[in-house]
Amino acid sequence: MTSLRSCARHRSAAGFSLVELLLAASLGTVLCGVFVQLLLGDLRFTGAMAQRLQARRIQQRTIALMRAERELGHALVTDPPLSSTWPCNLAGRRPVLALALSAHDLEARQQAIVYTVGKPPSAIWRDQVLMRCGPAYGLDGQINLNSRFQNRVLLDGLPAGEGKGLLALPHPQLPVVAITLEQQLPASGRADGSTAIHLSSRAAL
Repeated sequence: MTSLRSCARHRSAAGFSLVELLLAASLGTVLCGVFVQLLLGDLRFTGAMAQRLQARRIQQRTIALMRAERELGHALVTDPPLSSTWPCNLAGRRPVLALALSAHDLEARQQAIVYTVGKPPSAIWRDQVLMRCGPAYGLDGQINLNSRFQNRVLLDGLPAGEGKGLLALPHPQLPVVAITLEQQLPASGRADGSTAIHLSSRAAL
């Protein structure tokens, strides 16, 4: 009996065996891997949500700009034909909306704010872009109709194709135009667009 008790005390003092330590280390590694995967998944989801919210804010800000300028104009023309007297060079981009700035030019053929969709002016922009050709705003946030007209990018990442990116449809009975803004955003900051997020906003001008 004394010998058995002595043997048990000896094994207890010796600690864990090598096999037990390897099993514990393997289990810890597996659990750490699971926790890391869960953490990365949560970070990707959070990043995608933040990206979506930021893109949504930019779209709403673009719509607010278009609405404010609509109040300044005299007529809004959808899918206007190209005009050689527009102040900006469209560089092959497709005009979607033209806002007449003169009561004597309701077809917006001369001095007009023009919204176009097409290729970006430089490589810093993703995919197709929505551009605005119009007079600049001052430091007070007010538009100066007598200032020099400028071409500026409002949105990038627009899907390619006729009728995509910015769609404008006049109401058959009311004096309003229904617009749809579309963007294709790479999920979780990916640039390859393999899991792109489609984001759209609709409004009436």
